[in-house]
Amino acid sequence: MAHAAPARFSRAVGYDRPMSTDATEVRIRPGTIDDNEACAAVLVDAVNDLGRRNGSIQEGNAIDFTAQWPRWRPFFDHIARTAAEFWIAEGPDGALIGYARSIERDGMFELTEFFVRPGVQSRGVGRDLLARAFPLDRGDLRLIIATTDIRALSRYLRSGVVVRFPVLSFTGAAREVALVGGLDVEPLDLARDIDAVHAVDEAVLGHRREVDHRWFAAEREGYRYLRDGRVVGYGYVGTPDRSGNGPFAVLGPSDLPAALAHAERRRHELGAEETEFEVALHNRAAVEHLLGRGYRMDAFMTLVCSSEPFGQFDRYVFCGPALIL
Repeated sequence: MAHAAPARFSRAVGYDRPMSTDATEVRIRPGTIDDNEACAAVLVDAVNDLGRRNGSIQEGNAIDFTAQWPRWRPFFDHIARTAAEFWIAEGPDGALIGYARSIERDGMFELTEFFVRPGVQSRGVGRDLLARAFPLDRGDLRLIIATTDIRALSRYLRSGVVVRFPVLSFTGAAREVALVGGLDVEPLDLARDIDAVHAVDEAVLGHRREVDHRWFAAEREGYRYLRDGRVVGYGYVGTPDRSGNGPFAVLGPSDLPAALAHAERRRHELGAEETEFEVALHNRAAVEHLLGRGYRMDAFMTLVCSSEPFGQFDRYVFCGPALIL
């Protein structure tokens, strides 16, 4: 299913007219799901380039696009199908050189991706993409999970957001860990549990996002966490042939170690060698639990930026890969 940006916005920016930036003709057009593979290739090039520049990626551990794309594709397709804005930049030869995409969930407007191929950056392409994908007049709450690229951050900070906190990936061996915390864990059934999931999201994040839960539940193993028969959280465990765990959300921080221990144990049962969690660094319960389990922190950091303070991220673990909240 193709996605096109709203007609009112397309006409306003004149996306179908070639533009010139630094003597290079660039065409901006609405993206479609068929652009996803080329978009992912640009993302990999940009992230690997940033990692090499800031020392977080060394030779030998760069992202391998060929290996990752089959695992990423379902997530990219979900974002494309549910995007609020999706814009592509093409060079004179028609090759994709950059893209930007956003989603809107219950008043929360999030820039999910914004990447320009190395060598074309700082030439005005990013500015034009960002203006289309993340216009200043959209969203009750504006959100970006950003890389630490200073050039991109300077644009984000002019788009109505400020940096709130950093997020790091914690990676460790998937082991048959003992369950902790006294929670009851049961498979999630959204036909039965959607109201409880909404209640948790409203308490922890401040908004609902049913369309994302439907995708997570179809692609990952979903679980609900109960205490004394009451749902106090949810979580999604990725299978070895898919990328990423999460998200996980609980009503109280003290219940998060139990959810993470269950996820690690379940990953071991599924045959995975490792488990990875995306954690806000002020999330003491998760950080102490994972460091105590011997998890290592990845050097590549992202920053949560928003137009206003929101959420209780001491009781939340982000989805992986952290393209959406």
